[in-house]
Amino acid sequence: MSQLYVMQFNGEQLGPLTQDVVVSAIADGKMHRDALVAVPGSQQWVHASQLPEVAVALEALIRARSTPPNFGPEAPTVVIPPPAKLPKSEPPAAQPKAAETKPAEAPKHKWPSWLPVMIFAAFAVLGVIEVGVFALRTLQGG
Repeated sequence: MSQLYVMQFNGEQLGPLTQDVVVSAIADGKMHRDALVAVPGSQQWVHASQLPEVAVALEALIRARSTPPNFGPEAPTVVIPPPAKLPKSEPPAAQPKAAETKPAEAPKHKWPSWLPVMIFAAFAVLGVIEVGVFALRTLQGG
């Protein structure tokens, strides 16, 4: 089992790590397969996918994870019953045609669009007056 150093994005070296740890990190999506790795004693950094032993181990791990387990002949058999038949029912009543439906009545009174703004302004002015009265009373000692 070989040891590998990994170059992190910030330029720091991580390791030495076992090849299994690096392959598992790549398979789990925690490390990109093109992460830079180096064998101890080597000054050359290469992509992890370029190392034959890493590529083979990664492929084997991915294949092993995607293969369903074999339970053998003593595995329990799951029987799914067929769906229950629904009782026959009457067809739905015919929907009224669009021409037969009446449009909703328009509201009899519509508030002017400026009214909410005026109400807000009135409350804002009252709030300013209240703060002013409070300040005057405080300053007068009353």
